[in-house]
Amino acid sequence: MAVLYLEPDLAGPHALMRLLDDQSVESGAVLGQNGQCALMREIYEDRNSGDWASRALTDLISFSGRAACKDIDPRMAKVVKELSAGPQESLPLQDCARSVGLSASRFQHLFTATVGVPFRRYRSWHRLRTAIRSIVAGSNFTNAAHEAGFCDQAHFAKCFHKTFGAPASPTLKNVRP
Repeated sequence: MAVLYLEPDLAGPHALMRLLDDQSVESGAVLGQNGQCALMREIYEDRNSGDWASRALTDLISFSGRAACKDIDPRMAKVVKELSAGPQESLPLQDCARSVGLSASRFQHLFTATVGVPFRRYRSWHRLRTAIRSIVAGSNFTNAAHEAGFCDQAHFAKCFHKTFGAPASPTLKNVRP
């Protein structure tokens, strides 16, 4: 199984839909049904894939994204950019909604429609990415969890397992930068 997460400032979930022959959408995720994971297998098996995979995936997203023609709402793009700027505990939903001139309920609806996942799930995803990046760079799990805005390492581990269906420690043990 291969999972590819696209950041909303790069492309939304619709960007790769043209590349899948038999597809379905479930809970905001686009699922391909006909074994389109040969490239992901090659990336996994090739120890030097970091050199060529990034360029290939960037090109693929660029091609498919142009064909999808789905622009992100500028208000949601602003929030996504703010989330990328630092620790997430300083950006509660109410404050984000207020910063773009929307009520909390309208903000949540528009964020989900634009980005493809609810705000809280996206914020959690961003925290996970931040912690994972730190761990891959050599940080220990506790420091990475705190730097990413988790209250402790256990909270990070629980969120990681809930998101990826596997425990964090063995999963991230041999990840290549």
